[in-house]
Amino acid sequence: MLNMYWESLDFELPSLPRRIWLKAVDTSEPPPFEIADFGDEFPLAGNVYNVKGRSVVVLVNRPDADAR
Repeated sequence: MLNMYWESLDFELPSLPRRIWLKAVDTSEPPPFEIADFGDEFPLAGNVYNVKGRSVVVLVNRPDADAR
């Protein structure tokens, strides 16, 4: 997600059955929290993500191990 506006914007995430969204990159976070190591991405709750002004967010989608 790219937010080139100077204020925060909410982005709606698609709901995918038995899958979860994880945050890999959020350039608004301070170092070293702006980029997660592969496999250590932060799971998100809900289907909306607030992207801070003038920042970039990269999410990944993986199968939800708890939804089996």
